[in-house]
Amino acid sequence: MKRLLTLIFAVAAALSSSFAAAQTIDLSIDGNEAHARIELVGVATADLTIRFEKVVGLSEQSLGLSVSQVNPLSPALLGRLPNATEITVPSGFPLMITIDPPVDGGLSFEGVAEVEIYTTALHYSPATPLRLFKSSNGAPFRDITDETAAGSYRVRGSGGQWSDFLILADTRLLDQTIEDKFDGLQDTLSDASGDLDSGTFGDLQLLVDDAYAAWLLDDVSGAVQKLVQFEAAVRSAADAGLVPKVWRSARDLDNHEGMLRARASTLRYSLGLAG
Repeated sequence: MKRLLTLIFAVAAALSSSFAAAQTIDLSIDGNEAHARIELVGVATADLTIRFEKVVGLSEQSLGLSVSQVNPLSPALLGRLPNATEITVPSGFPLMITIDPPVDGGLSFEGVAEVEIYTTALHYSPATPLRLFKSSNGAPFRDITDETAAGSYRVRGSGGQWSDFLILADTRLLDQTIEDKFDGLQDTLSDASGDLDSGTFGDLQLLVDDAYAAWLLDDVSGAVQKLVQFEAAVRSAADAGLVPKVWRSARDLDNHEGMLRARASTLRYSLGLAG
């Protein structure tokens, strides 16, 4: 009986959401950018770059950066994936990067924050299924990729708020990913509607509708063009004070500009793969 209890305990420990591993983070700040060399000893290393369009209070302390090793079999992790059979953790990079600025840290930024991860632990090919996913406040992870590139593997995404970040292998059908991203863009715009005047919301909604209509007609370039117009319109409206555009560590403001532009950007990336 003792041996059985020991085995059950060991299996339960192996299914926890993350493993303990010694971590090293060499973080530096350069103007509107943060650069970090991240290492989980014996697991993997990565270079992280965070770029801001406009930021106040950026420091090593205010960023709240940490890293952990995830267990690909963890029920807690699997429950946060959109599809646990077609979206998986690559064995060479089981790292979750967390950016959780302390509430009293004084960090704030406007618009989009861009996150780029480079690692030699993964290998790039034009058909790679590897994507950058993020989850905010324990919500399900979603694909935010807006660029992948060779190096060994380099991936970039953007957003208007902070999150947990994972590189995941996504083998879902591309059409389903695009539909999901259109849904996500619409949901984000609908969520912002209470903070927008009717004219601004109507103009943005029309561009989303036109982009989706073009997609349904297999006019990928037309859909991409409408999304480019959408991002420009969001930015212009934000500059005019018509779309809230500030995130701050007190978490009392909604950065609708950043979230809307980021949603459109990752959708354009997926449409580009379809084209």
